Amino acid sequence: MTRKLIDTHFHFTDEPYFTNQQRTLINLKFAGVVNIISPSYNMESCHKNYNLKRLYPDLLVAYGIHPLFLPFDIAEIENLLITGNPSAVGEIGLDARNTTSSNSAQIDAFELQLNLAKTLKLPVIIHSVKRHAETLALLKKYLGLKGVIHRPSENWENMVRYTDLGYHVGLGSDLLHDGYKKVKTVAKKLPSRQILLETDLPYVPEFKKDPFGLMNYDDIVHVLSNLRQVKTSALIDQLWENTAALFNVKVN
Repeated sequence: MTRKLIDTHFHFTDEPYFTNQQRTLINLKFAGVVNIISPSYNMESCHKNYNLKRLYPDLLVAYGIHPLFLPFDIAEIENLLITGNPSAVGEIGLDARNTTSSNSAQIDAFELQLNLAKTLKLPVIIHSVKRHAETLALLKKYLGLKGVIHRPSENWENMVRYTDLGYHVGLGSDLLHDGYKKVKTVAKKLPSRQILLETDLPYVPEFKKDPFGLMNYDDIVHVLSNLRQVKTSALIDQLWENTAALFNVKVN
């Protein structure tokens, strides 16, 4: 069986991956990952992704500013989105942990970037931490946008509000830990066409143990297939179809 995994949230702009690009790409290929989406979160990562895209044309990238990294120049983001051949806008959203910018500043930044995504017809990668009511309210203003809720932490009753709007949900490394019962419930109940694979590397506990062991994608797929009670091969095919459809991935 030829696996066709795409990690939809892998921070290629961050260490140790950015300064060890070839080693990282070889390890990903060995792990059965044929591509990644490298999201941005501040202006530095946006420009790194821009340069990575020029160096590796098949790499999938996203440009956007995370709520923990405000303020920013919206005109510069717009230029990157127009000229940098992105697959998405992100990661963007709201985060209650941010003590350096006001709620209104986060909302304004989020909405500016949602509007760019709508104008440019790009999907969005959403980061939302303890601000789900506000996040949902804004997404309802932009009906028709597509996207993914990155690394969900909410219960099923809240997550279903996103899926009802047509959003996908990114699942991955958190499934390997006993304490993430809410995430596992979400993984069981999600409609099959709204699941994506992601790791959020290097921002996972396993990274500290073995940074170049990357993530054990086999374990993630195995746990997810067991939770959903489907064959691994069928799950991999579904993940590929979902990712290709959302991010307009071309099949070579």
